[in-house]
Amino acid sequence: QPLMADPAESQVLDEVLRTGLRGLRFPSELEARFQEETGPQRLHTLLVSSALVSVLFNWLLLSDWMMIPDVFDTALQWRLFTFTPATLAGLFVLMRIPSPKLREAMIVVAGCCAAALNTWLCVRSHDALAGPYLVSVTVIVVYCNTVARLRFRPALVLDSLVVAIYFLGWWHVPDAPLSIMAPGALTLISSVVFTLYGAHSQEHDVRENWLRLMRDRVLQDELRQANARLEAASRSDLLTGLA
Repeated sequence: QPLMADPAESQVLDEVLRTGLRGLRFPSELEARFQEETGPQRLHTLLVSSALVSVLFNWLLLSDWMMIPDVFDTALQWRLFTFTPATLAGLFVLMRIPSPKLREAMIVVAGCCAAALNTWLCVRSHDALAGPYLVSVTVIVVYCNTVARLRFRPALVLDSLVVAIYFLGWWHVPDAPLSIMAPGALTLISSVVFTLYGAHSQEHDVRENWLRLMRDRVLQDELRQANARLEAASRSDLLTGLA
């Protein structure tokens, strides 16, 4: 939409473009505007990804049945009749939360709950494959960082917590083989590093593109104002104001 050209705002935009996006943050007023303008599209992404996860997370029931069959009934109850309804209810909560930060926080909480559920099932199981099955939390990291497209800071928080949950589960899973758990940990950490790099690059591009769009808007408004002054000058005498 057309903006009234503000010299101070134009200077801020030029300064941010010149110095770069330090810490993936704008000055406070510009940050608030960025969150407001990108909020609807971001909300749409979160809603779609949350709707997908309410279905896709239940696909792990097949892995539950094959790898930890002794707790399959528990997995069925918690995945299908607890986590899925909670996720669907979260969709309605997301639509009513005005704060972008709280929306991102909800995804972090949901991701941690999913990782904790997987880990808890493995800890309860006495099957020999319970330890190796812990690597399933990697899927949660990849999904949240790529499909839900978490912002970099929330993604960093989520990934750190998921890694901690993995090692906590490893500690409590009985007779977890080191020869499998260590490569599983390396797989998880590698996925965290790769997807965090992607999240950082993606958010940087989104912010930079929005910043350049804002600068173009301001330049267009400055041009409109200059044209209006020129038109006024061409129709009247600048000294007397007479037509």
